[in-house]
Amino acid sequence: MSIRRLVSALGALAFAFTCNPALAQDFPTRPIKLIIAYAAGGTSDIIARLLAQAIEKNLGKPVVVENRPGGNGFIAAEAVMQSPADGHTLWIADNGHFAINPALLAKVPYDPLTSFVPVTQVTRQDFYIVVNKDFPANTVAEMLALAKSKAGGLSYGTVGSASVHNLGFERIKLQTGTNLVHIPYKGNAELKPALLAGHIDMTVSTITGVSGELEAGTLKALAYAGATRNPKTPNVPTFAEAGLGGIGIDISVGIFAPAGTPAPIVQFLQKEFAKALNDAEVKKRNETFAFELIGSSSAEFVEKIRSDLAVYRKIVKDGNIKVD
Repeated sequence: MSIRRLVSALGALAFAFTCNPALAQDFPTRPIKLIIAYAAGGTSDIIARLLAQAIEKNLGKPVVVENRPGGNGFIAAEAVMQSPADGHTLWIADNGHFAINPALLAKVPYDPLTSFVPVTQVTRQDFYIVVNKDFPANTVAEMLALAKSKAGGLSYGTVGSASVHNLGFERIKLQTGTNLVHIPYKGNAELKPALLAGHIDMTVSTITGVSGELEAGTLKALAYAGATRNPKTPNVPTFAEAGLGGIGIDISVGIFAPAGTPAPIVQFLQKEFAKALNDAEVKKRNETFAFELIGSSSAEFVEKIRSDLAVYRKIVKDGNIKVD
């Protein structure tokens, strides 16, 4: 057989393999593994375990959650990239991994759109601008006026440099022309006490992180980044209502398969995750966490990734943001 015919035959075989819906009929043939870049107990871990239980129940096959923290998420990403492209090993990642890392870091060992197949966006949580109860401003307009009038501006705390929180505030800073000084902390365990003690002026947080303090009145929310007001906080205006139109700060979590995973298996996985998100027990348990449950198509998730990449690249460029 000539080389040309051999290449043609192999190409036809590959096409038939990747386009054959029957591939998904026997899937999975072994436990599905969800690899996370964070330690147990974080947002992604909570989401993964909720979904794993529901999918395991629906499929009757084991779904295992494996925590691979560290290295800016690279350890988890590379573990999935190096796995067989058969849908049994998946990466559960947030926009810090699939948008901020590629936008900000000089060397990233993956491309979110070519090193993986985006399967589905599973959840989203929009952030609140949160301040101490004694902070002298009660609205975003008052906060911005205070920042412009105060020598040295105002301080904002985050869970670390190059986080969604950090770049979200940098976007506010660029759009409003205010002086906001970044104070990074080593996670919420340090950040929240600093805000409660008045050591920093503000932060951004999901409702999960501050619901108790908002209810107790020890913290107050100035605005919410969602498109509409959150029913849990009906008196808190959206960013658009508060004069921050065009700015969004959210933590979005999605599922990725290794590049080359056959399309029928990707479609099967997308449907299973969407089914899990609609599971009654998942919805009931989510009342505590208040995630927006999405279950997008692969194509919709690709557009979300492209949009976030464009936003964060512009913030990094316009703000001349660099990582030490």
